[in-house]
Amino acid sequence: MGRLLCPMCNEEMKVADMHEVFFRRSLIMKKSEEEQLYYHSPYNCVLLHPLCHQTADYRSNKIVCAASIIRCEGYEEVKRYIQEANLHFVKEELSLLEEANDLYKSMQHL
Repeated sequence: MGRLLCPMCNEEMKVADMHEVFFRRSLIMKKSEEEQLYYHSPYNCVLLHPLCHQTADYRSNKIVCAASIIRCEGYEEVKRYIQEANLHFVKEELSLLEEANDLYKSMQHL
């Protein structure tokens, strides 16, 4: 098994925190348990160093985390996941996805 790297600092993780990238836990707390499980998905969550997790909600860091999800799950699949969520804030999350996809594409040329 390979090493688990933090998408924000690119360092190996021995301890990790789960971070919701597109749909935050606070936005889904009043939903049913089944609906909450939908949001705890590899299309929405990344593992981060605990220190990196503290700044993960800054827009630039969210883009890095979203690009990591795109790398693992694929742009079209993540976009479909966001659209299927059918929540009122999907437009903002699709904007984040587009920025992350631009970052991911630029990293492929390195």
